[in-house]
Amino acid sequence: MNDSNISESLQIHTAACRRLTDWSHAIPSRGHWRMYWNLQGGAEVQYDGRCFPLIPERAVLIPPDTPIGRRLDNPAESFYVHFSLGLPYDLLAGKVYSIPTTPLEVYLTSVLTAFKDEAREPRKFPQSAVLSLNAIIFGLTARIPENDWPRAPRDSRIRAIMQVMERHLEDPLDNSALADRINMSVNAFIRKFSRGVGKAPQLYYLERRLLHSANLLEHTRQSIEEITAACGFCERSYFSRRFKAYFGTSPAAYRKR
Repeated sequence: MNDSNISESLQIHTAACRRLTDWSHAIPSRGHWRMYWNLQGGAEVQYDGRCFPLIPERAVLIPPDTPIGRRLDNPAESFYVHFSLGLPYDLLAGKVYSIPTTPLEVYLTSVLTAFKDEAREPRKFPQSAVLSLNAIIFGLTARIPENDWPRAPRDSRIRAIMQVMERHLEDPLDNSALADRINMSVNAFIRKFSRGVGKAPQLYYLERRLLHSANLLEHTRQSIEEITAACGFCERSYFSRRFKAYFGTSPAAYRKR
């Protein structure tokens, strides 16, 4: 896990420009970043008792695993992007950012026609729109305060194990198998991981799998049974219990909303 490879790890899930008419409800945590930019006022994002107006002069960034409220007073044209930055950037959570759009207006304007009334999969993006989206995402996230970004663990072995976990979301490894990969005893591995990451390895692993499942529910047409298997859960009922405990709603309700 290297802090310098963000340009390689950026993944855009979907983007669209739509006219909002029904937007006033709470949204559970998502497994990805969200960016909203409205062409008119009359809407806002709510988080932790604060309101973040959606206006042409500012874009709102919501990191993964951050539940928000939304309010719409007047119908408005809204441009949004769902994306992931990769580790450790996707570990930022529990904050919302309202960021001036200057000097990104030229890029924002260029994507409006490409994504008007349509959410597209990345492979269907026009190349010029992909470049503009990259510029928008990097331009906005670059203004997040440096101290807010989560730091990768200093121990390179723990950083390597976090990447191993990302590659084995479908077939999760137990602590013994993870410890073997870096030639550590299980107890020493658990202590070092917990100290470096801030939570026990299997808890962190479970959360990464649940956040991945939320991405699949929102951005793919895979069945819940397929997503259960793709995220390393033995059966749908167990997956649903874990998902509801984390997100406060069932996988089916999450997808419907």
